[in-house]
Amino acid sequence: MATEEREQDTDADAGAYQDLLNTSVPVGFGGGDESGGSSSASQDADNAADADASNDSTTTQDADQSQDAGDGSSGEGSGGSGQLQTLGQLAFTGQSADARGWASQQLITTLVGVGFGG
Repeated sequence: MATEEREQDTDADAGAYQDLLNTSVPVGFGGGDESGGSSSASQDADNAADADASNDSTTTQDADQSQDAGDGSSGEGSGGSGQLQTLGQLAFTGQSADARGWASQQLITTLVGVGFGG
């Protein structure tokens, strides 16, 4: 009897969340050359999540067996046809791997330029 059983389980989850808000509000009131001026707002965001799960297994079994009934003249191995020989092997490998990766990012950029004149 030789029995081999392998059980492997892997699970990996990765998630990334980004929430960006970019606001630029130039306002100008008045007469003549009055202006709200130049205004700029910029935003750069990178966000990443990674998860890796893996399993690897190797199971090896080897058995040698021999039996000799002999001729009965020496007294050794004189069991005749009633001899019995058994050999059994059993191997089990169980593995589990879990990985989780999460990234969250929230960016807010606000630029408000206001000019009032008369």
